Amino acid sequence: VSAGSLPTGLSLNTSTGAITGTPTAAGSYSFTVQAADANSIVATQAYSGTVAAALTITTTTLPTPALSAAYSQTVSTSGGTAPVTFTVSAGSLPAGLSLDSATGAITGTPTAAGAYSFSIQATDANSLVASHAYSGSIATALAITTTSLPTPALSTAYSQTIATSGGTAPVTFAVSAGSLPTGLSLNASTGAITGTPTAAG
Repeated sequence: VSAGSLPTGLSLNTSTGAITGTPTAAGSYSFTVQAADANSIVATQAYSGTVAAALTITTTTLPTPALSAAYSQTVSTSGGTAPVTFTVSAGSLPAGLSLDSATGAITGTPTAAGAYSFSIQATDANSLVASHAYSGSIATALAITTTSLPTPALSTAYSQTIATSGGTAPVTFAVSAGSLPTGLSLNASTGAITGTPTAAG
């Protein structure tokens, strides 16, 4: 090397001209290699460029999709050289979802409940590769299974619980329309309606 320096982590074999190693720092480089033969005849060649930062998938987790609910999340990367393309390299996306190979966006509406597991691979313009695995379980749709409640009686202690199926715990409860009979209250955590009615009507 007659001028400049090799990228950090690389070395030149003075007998063969082989440049080998693993770059340890990103950034620009510029160096000149000189070759000299047995008769001291010399030739030189300059080289320059930029060592790109390693390609990394920075999206380490994805929110769990919900059955029948629109979903949109993007797998992001850092480093590498644009353009970066994305593929499903193992497993498969939940039914109803698809991957945009140019942006890394996973979009769609899940159509089936159950466990899923897949890996996304990102490849940059220099064929550098990064991959990350994602897994989870899509719950069935949340439903209230208590379709009716016994009628409370004036001045009589009352206790009934709203039951649900599907969804993902914890489930919270709230009165979304109208109001409970006077004297009764709803437990937001358990769905229990308790108390003693104090007014007829």
